[in-house]
Formats: sequence, C-alpha cells, structure tokens
Amino acid sequence: SPVAPVAPVAPVTPVEPVAPVANTAPIEDSAENKALEAAQLLLKESKFKPAFEAFEKFLQTYPNSKQASDAFYGLGSAQFSLKYYKAALATQQKLVMQFPESTKLADAKFSIANCQIQLADIDGAKKTLRDLIAQYPDHALIPNAKRRLAVLDSIKK
Repeated sequence: SPVAPVAPVAPVTPVEPVAPVANTAPIEDSAENKALEAAQLLLKESKFKPAFEAFEKFLQTYPNSKQASDAFYGLGSAQFSLKYYKAALATQQKLVMQFPESTKLADAKFSIANCQIQLADIDGAKKTLRDLIAQYPDHALIPNAKRRLAVLDSIKK
C-alpha cells in the first residue's frame, strides 16, 4: 500500500527560557500541608490535647498560610472538645473576622453558637444560629442549626 506524503515540517523557532516558579512543589507534599493534615488526623482520632498543640504549632509556624482558617477551625474544635469554651469561642470568632472568604465560615459560626450554649449565652446562640441560617441557607449544617434553634426557642426563661 502506498505511503501518504508527509507535510513539510515548519522550522522550529527558539522559545524564551521560562523563569523557574518560586515554589513548584505541590502543596500536598509540603511540610506545611503535612503538618495541617497531622493535626486534623489527631482531631479526627479524638486526640484533642495533641491536636490542640499541633494546630497551635501550625499557626505559629505558618502564620500566613492559605490554610490558616482551616487550622483556626481545627484549633477551635479541639478547644471545644477539651471544654475550653471561652477559648474556642474566641478562636472561631477570630476565624470569622480574619478570614471572611473562608470555606469554614458556616462551620465556625455553628461552633460559635455551640460555645455560646455551653457558656449559657442562649440569646447570643439564638442570634448566631439565625444569622447562620440566613447567610448560608443551603449549607449542610442548616438542618442541625434549625433543630438547635428550635430547641433553644422552646426553652422557657
């Protein structure tokens, strides 16, 4: 069978060398990411004191991390689990104030409401839950927030 003719190849034009990117390592392999994952694993395993320490160390070591809001959320969760409700409240409020674009905002606000309940600030918890429901009507936490709010609303003063 005959071979089809090959089109002539265009001359290769030299390409300008590309400057190296400052940090080409994928974030998954970074020490920063590994430190956060280790802290999150401790929290998942209910090792609250070591998780608390790991999140604190992460935030001290990587204060400008793009994952700082995740670390603040984890720290607040560990504090809550250790019954450090005032500290957990402050940590989650800091997340909300410092990271207004965080994907953890709804979770942090739900945690704030839970801290307020533990600290007997029922009116504050109701307001936080109402704000959460209004701001994030489609979030997965909303059914829980509505149930919690209904229970609080049913409590007679």
